[in-house]
Amino acid sequence: MPPTSRLVVVALLAPAAAAAADRPPPAVKPTAERRLELPDVQKVSENEFSVRIRLNLPDTRRFVFAHDGARVVGHDPGMRRLETWDATTGKSGGRFGKFDNEGLLVPHPIRPLVLTAEWNLSDGVPVTLWDVGKQAAVRDLDEGVNTAVFVAGALCPDGRTVWLWDRYGPDGLSGPIAPPANAVQLTPLVAPPVGAFGGDPPAPPPGGIKVWNVETGEEVRTLPIPAPLPDVPYGEAGGRLLAFAPSGRWVAAVTGRRVLVLEAATGKMRADLGVLPRSVGSADGRPPPSAGATAAAVSGDGRQVLIGCADGVVRRWAVRDGRELPPLAGHRGPVRAVWCSADGRAAKTMVGDRVLEWDLTAPAADWAPPADAPAADLAALADRLGSNDPVAAYEAAATLAAHPAKVPDLIRARVAPVRPADPAELAALVRDVASPDYNTRRRAAGGLRQIGEAAAAALEGHHVTPGTPGTRIAAELRQKAWTPELVRAVRAVELLERVGTPEARKVLAELAGGAPGTTLTRVAAEAAARVAARKPPAALPDDPAGLWAELASADAARAYRAAVTLAARPAAATALLRDKLAACPARDGLDPARVGKLIAALGADDFAEREAAGMALAGYGKAAEPAMRAAVGKSDSPEVRDRLAVLLKNPADPLVAADAVHAGRAMEVLEMIGTPDARAALEAAGKGAKSEWFRDAAAAAAARVRK
Repeated sequence: MPPTSRLVVVALLAPAAAAAADRPPPAVKPTAERRLELPDVQKVSENEFSVRIRLNLPDTRRFVFAHDGARVVGHDPGMRRLETWDATTGKSGGRFGKFDNEGLLVPHPIRPLVLTAEWNLSDGVPVTLWDVGKQAAVRDLDEGVNTAVFVAGALCPDGRTVWLWDRYGPDGLSGPIAPPANAVQLTPLVAPPVGAFGGDPPAPPPGGIKVWNVETGEEVRTLPIPAPLPDVPYGEAGGRLLAFAPSGRWVAAVTGRRVLVLEAATGKMRADLGVLPRSVGSADGRPPPSAGATAAAVSGDGRQVLIGCADGVVRRWAVRDGRELPPLAGHRGPVRAVWCSADGRAAKTMVGDRVLEWDLTAPAADWAPPADAPAADLAALADRLGSNDPVAAYEAAATLAAHPAKVPDLIRARVAPVRPADPAELAALVRDVASPDYNTRRRAAGGLRQIGEAAAAALEGHHVTPGTPGTRIAAELRQKAWTPELVRAVRAVELLERVGTPEARKVLAELAGGAPGTTLTRVAAEAAARVAARKPPAALPDDPAGLWAELASADAARAYRAAVTLAARPAAATALLRDKLAACPARDGLDPARVGKLIAALGADDFAEREAAGMALAGYGKAAEPAMRAAVGKSDSPEVRDRLAVLLKNPADPLVAADAVHAGRAMEVLEMIGTPDARAALEAAGKGAKSEWFRDAAAAAAARVRK
C-alpha cells in the first residue's frame, strides 16, 4: 500500500463501546423486508429502433435508491427504459426514457436526479441527466460525442460536477467491460472489438476518473486513481465504485478490493480504509468472487462508508478513525443497491426483488474488539478466519488485529508455505503431457494433478496454445486451488499485512518462499512488498496553530489526520479556525494585483522564484486564466510566454487553488466538531466574503451542522 495511505488515528472508545468489547459482535438483522413488483428480465425486447435478443445472458439490470430512499430506480425488464418502484409498497411508478443498451446508473445523493451512461458502442456512449420525480430528461451532457465507457460514477451533492470512471485502467490498458455493479450473476460482459460496428471509432481516452461539469457537459479534469490490489484484474465484476459524501468534500472509492477515501478538491487519497475479503469458493472448485463490490453509499452524516458485495454482505467502515464496523449480513444474493438516511441511523439495501431495512444504531454499532483476549480465544478466532459466516470472519480479523504481537505465531502454526515440487519430476511431467503417446500423456496428467497448483505455473510457461492438454490442466489446477483452506490462508496473509509488525513481515517472507507461481506464494510476496514500502506517518504538531498549518499540506492523508486531530480539541480548534477563516485569502477570491506580480515573476532571474510563481498561479487555476491569456500576448519575455503556455494547457479547477483547499479543510473540521460555536464560526466566516465559492461553502457547512 502507498506509504502514508492508511489513516492513523487513535480511537477514543466511549464507555459503552468498551463494555461491548467483552462479547462477540451481535449480528445485525433487518428490521423489515419488502418485495418489489420486479418482473424477470425479458429474453427479447424491442423499442422503435431495434429488437434485442438476450437468450441465456444473466440479469445485468442496474438499480439504485433515489436520494430519499423512498424509490428504487432501475432498468425495466427489457433494459430499454428506466422504471421506478415504491420502496415501501413495491409497486411500479412507471417507465420513462429510451435506451438501446444497459449502462451505468448514478443517483444524486440529495436530489431526485439520476444520471445514465449507456453502453452503446455503435452510436457513442450517451450520458444523460434525468429527473426521477418528473420522469423526464433534464439534459444530454455529452451532445452525442462521448466514446468512454463508464463503469462507475458519483454526482457531487452541489449538482455542479459528476465523477465518471471509464473502463480503462490507470495504465491505459483495456479490459472487458465489468458487469453492472449489481448484476445478479457475475458473468462478465465482453466489449465488442473496436470497429466491430463499422468504421473506426476515436481512440479510447486515457484511463482514470473524468470530472464533468453537469451544466455544460465540459470535461473539467481527469484524476489519476490508485491501482487495485494486484490479484484483482480491472475487468473483475464490481471492481470499481464511487460514492460522494453528502458534504461533497470526499468520495468513497472501490478499486478492485481496496476501499479508499479520496479528497474531492484534489482527487488525492485521504485514507485506505481496508480490503474486501475473499469469499469462500464454491463446492465445484471455482475461484471465489473476492466478495466483489457491487454497490456503495455514504451515510448522511458522513461518518460511515457502506459497501455492498457480491457475497450478500454489506461491509462498513467508520471514516474518521478507519475502523471496520460489524457487517450487515443475510442477503440471499448479491447486494444490488445501498442507501443510508440523512441522519446516518438507518439504511436500505436491495437484493433480488427485495428491499431490506436496517437499524444502524443497533448494539453492533458500539462493538469493539477486546484489548486483552485470552490465548485460547485468539487461537479459536485464528481457526475461524476462513469462516463463511461474515460476522464470525469479521470478529476473527478485528480481534486478532487488536493483538498484533500474537498474530504471527498464530498464523505460522496454521498456514505453511506451499511445498515446491521436485524440479526434475515436474519438468518431465510437463514434457510428457505434450507427448504424442496417449498413455504417456495420461500418466503425466495424473502426476501433475497430484502435485496440484504448484504444477500450474510450469505448465503455463511451456504450454500456451489454447485447447491443448497442458493449458486445460493448468486452468483446472488454478480453479481447484481455491479451497476453503486457501481462502483462510489468503485472509491470514491480509491480516499479517494489516498488522505489519517486523515479526509479521517475517511470516510473510516465509510464505513468499513457497512454490513459485502458486496463489499463496504470490499473494504473500505482494503483501510483503507493500509492507516493506510502508512508512510510518510523520508525527503531527501538538499545538492547534501547527495543526492549522498542516491543513494546507499537499499530502491529503496527512492533512486529514491533522483535521481529525483538531476536531478532537473542539474548543481550541473552534476559536482558532474562526480567526483563521476570517483572514483566509480564499475569502476574498482572486487578487488581480497579486496575479499580475506572479506573472511578472515567471521571468525572474532566480529559478526558485520562477518556480514558486508558477506553482502559485497553478493554485489559482481557471480563475487566473483570463489574466494569463492576456499576458501571453503582451509579454516580451520568452520565459514568461513558455511558462504561461504550460499553465494554460490544463488550468486547474478553481476549487483546487491552494488557499481554497486550505479553507475547505478548515470548514470540514468545524463540521466534524458540530457544536453551536462551530456553526457560529462557519456563519461568521461566510458573512462579507467576496468569494462566491467561499460564501456558499461556509453556508452549506453551517446548514449541515444545523441539521
